[in-house]
Amino acid sequence: MARQANTMFPGKSGCSPPCEDLDDVANIPDAYQKRAGGQGRFTFENMRRTVASRLHWKKGKIGNHRQKTRLEERSKSPAAACEMVEDTQKDMDESTPTSRDSQPTVPSKNNIVGMDNDIFSQNQEKHFPAGILRHTDIYSGTSPTDAEAQIKEYLSNLRDNELGAITRFYRQRLVDAIEDFIEGVALALLNENIISSQGYQLIKQQIHEGDHTKATNDLLNDVLKSDVKAGRVLWEIFVKMQSTKPKLRGILTEIQGKGCNLPKEARWSSIESKVPSNLEGIHRLHKETLLKQRRTAIAANEPDAISAPDEYIDLHVISSPRQRSLVEHEQLSRGKEHEKWQKQHIKEALEKVRIHELFRSSFGGTSLSGTSVLTGVAGIGKTSMVHKIVHDWAAGEIYQQFNFVFLFKFRELNAVTKRTSLNQMVTSLYPYLQNYIQDVWKEPKNILILFDGLDEFKETIDFSDRQRNTATEYYCFDTDCLCEISDIVRCLVQEKLLKSCSVLITSRPTELESLDQAKVNLWAEILGFFKEERITFFQKFFGKKEIADEVFAYVEQNNILYTLCFSPCYCWVICSTLKPHFATAEKNKSSLPKTITHLFSCYVASLLTRWGCDKENRRELLLKIGAMAYEGITKKKLVFYKDDFSRHGFEPSQFTSGFMMEILQEDSSSKVAVYTFPHLTIQEFLGALSVLLNKSPEDIKSILNEAYSNSDGRYEIFLRFLIGLSAKDSAQPLATDLCNFPIHSTRQVNVWLREHLEDDFKKLHGEGSKKKLLNTLYLLFESQDTQLMREIFDSMRTTDLGGVRLSVLDCSVLATVLEPSEIIEELNMVYCYMDSEHVQKLLPVFQKCKILRLNDNALEDSGVQQLLTILESTNCKLETLELANNKLTDACIEGLCMTLYKNRSLKHLKLYSSEQVRARWNVFSRESDRQVKKLAQKRNIEILTCSDRPINKMQTEI
Repeated sequence: MARQANTMFPGKSGCSPPCEDLDDVANIPDAYQKRAGGQGRFTFENMRRTVASRLHWKKGKIGNHRQKTRLEERSKSPAAACEMVEDTQKDMDESTPTSRDSQPTVPSKNNIVGMDNDIFSQNQEKHFPAGILRHTDIYSGTSPTDAEAQIKEYLSNLRDNELGAITRFYRQRLVDAIEDFIEGVALALLNENIISSQGYQLIKQQIHEGDHTKATNDLLNDVLKSDVKAGRVLWEIFVKMQSTKPKLRGILTEIQGKGCNLPKEARWSSIESKVPSNLEGIHRLHKETLLKQRRTAIAANEPDAISAPDEYIDLHVISSPRQRSLVEHEQLSRGKEHEKWQKQHIKEALEKVRIHELFRSSFGGTSLSGTSVLTGVAGIGKTSMVHKIVHDWAAGEIYQQFNFVFLFKFRELNAVTKRTSLNQMVTSLYPYLQNYIQDVWKEPKNILILFDGLDEFKETIDFSDRQRNTATEYYCFDTDCLCEISDIVRCLVQEKLLKSCSVLITSRPTELESLDQAKVNLWAEILGFFKEERITFFQKFFGKKEIADEVFAYVEQNNILYTLCFSPCYCWVICSTLKPHFATAEKNKSSLPKTITHLFSCYVASLLTRWGCDKENRRELLLKIGAMAYEGITKKKLVFYKDDFSRHGFEPSQFTSGFMMEILQEDSSSKVAVYTFPHLTIQEFLGALSVLLNKSPEDIKSILNEAYSNSDGRYEIFLRFLIGLSAKDSAQPLATDLCNFPIHSTRQVNVWLREHLEDDFKKLHGEGSKKKLLNTLYLLFESQDTQLMREIFDSMRTTDLGGVRLSVLDCSVLATVLEPSEIIEELNMVYCYMDSEHVQKLLPVFQKCKILRLNDNALEDSGVQQLLTILESTNCKLETLELANNKLTDACIEGLCMTLYKNRSLKHLKLYSSEQVRARWNVFSRESDRQVKKLAQKRNIEILTCSDRPINKMQTEI
């Protein structure tokens, strides 16, 4: 959770009793640090020292030993000690003499906060407000032992009811963190006599049956129902185990860092808000209206209709984005993070955030209020999740701590051309709130505002104010202020408007840089569907399990299509396209799509059939829509007006509604219609189709060069479509409606592709050029031109992708483009982050290699077992195989030796490198070393290995 922020312990009122006004909590860090005379880290241990340092002064003022004893007792609890700091500060303020000479001695700034003046780097100051710090920095400069001691002391000083509240507050996260080693936790509790032997055996039985989650929940239930000692012992066990458990360690570090506010937040965050009596009627009407809107959208079969309550499929969301700057186009970027990788990292380190945990939960710096950012690539389900939040709130299922929820879509806000106010924004969507809006705003902490699609907004919002005129006119301090939309959003996030309300912003990863400067409470990222969710989606889409299973089996066999199914959008497109091939009595599987171009050709062909009109007009209208789509791509424009239609020579109609959505927007005092494509990928496909059919070969070459040289990613998928449509098979589904594509245009595309492939190979040096080559190979894949594939790779002695992080999807593409070659002289895939699954995709290619360099990956013994199938083949051409630094062990040596006794092609085998990396060492015993020596002598193979690292390197030359 790299972006999980933690609220450091403040010393201002509002932290704990006697202050009960939780609205002031957000002000505490700044207020306290200002009083303390500086900034810094304020943990419970530092607070204890602060209280202790003031006891002597207070004793002199009160002159009462019993008072000192009472103060010392109060300092033992975080909440009471917070109160103590406040009381002593108040006493000091009240009695401060006017004469400088008669002032009492007050601890210095460093004594008060116990701070390290260097604790905040310049970068941290820029990204985090005072009192907020990444949890990884909380113990900066301390050893693990010191950190563990601080956590122990913090937990031991919590009152029993405080610890219980925190346990319940973090319960779901604890379940996720410990379920993989729950048996160890149960055994530790048994040794401490917290659970019985019978209870322990029951936990073991549940684990044996594979239900780790139920076992964990049952164990936590037993502990919470027991006495207070059980709860404390449980946390002591967590502290002992956390050093090797990243999730658990993160939770403990976060708890300690949040300080004395945490118990109160834990109690307060789950309390449902009471609606004022004068708003009860309008509150009910608002919920009923939102539910009705969702039912209408579902009945109209809108693109996000899958978010109906009985159709919504849970998406995997993690508690921090893994990447901040994304150069690649998002449509495929997450597909390159393979399902296995996702599961492994979620299991080991990343925390899953559920839809009801984006606010008022233990995630984030505070549960009281603030901004949450939900990111994910296009089509991953951000909008569906937002609609699910709105629906479930209106149905009374989640977030009942909020009295009112409002949803705004940036795509629709683009149509607002004049200054407006937050009042006008809300009442234009919900006119029935006109007479109640001021009463609604009276309790900002009970308001949740959702903004969907920041990446689709026409303006760039500078949340840091670095490039803005900071004059008063640019700030919206009141809901009646007339401002630009961007200023309203910025001031809500900066808490200058409706302070203490909660805000959710969704965005593609490309727009996260601007939000990096904002005061964000929680970062979350949608990873999409894993295998289980994909199967569920197919079953709900097709209705009949046997058909769904057959379609899923077909998709699973196609590496490209299956990987694309991480995205709900692609799942929907794939299912819609494949349905005619599987859901009819005469199943036609001969023309099933193999590339995304072929897939979208089938999809658009089905739309053309569905929305009718004669063939001639059909072609003309589609090309005009495509021309407008291409213009939008070049200008990063997603919303279109009637003027755009007129400029391209056509008007909105029933036919265009099959490809674009109409949205009503307010402009001045009237409503105007604006139009948008349901998904950016459809806009990109239609734009590429228009270019290929409408432009001259010279213009196409110019467009290809411009798109290829662009670095912001906007043309990447467009390019793949443009290349793919030049392939006869991929464009065939559209031939009936659009006739054959101009041969001169398709030939120009193929010539351009050949020239750039040759140029990329010639300039192949450094990671950047290799990534560029990989992107070009994706274009070659879309072309499905086997002759070009063969000619390109046959003319190149070496294909070098060393140092480029390859995904399973990348390997599938490489396997396709290299497959036509009969012999590959040398393939360098050193340090490409490959494991056994990558190897499996590339086996047909490896069999054709003479020299194969696979050093510095993570093949492990399972990867070597797969390579043995190549070495056993009579068609094996491998002469040199390098496997150094792949986490190999004795387990693979016997099979390797037996296979090499039979193999007649291999002459050089490298199992050791002088540049050893400890994390990837190949670790062999002396017995294995002897086996390898014997093999080298008998088979006349040069083998480089090592058994006694780092000195004893054995090189046998025959």
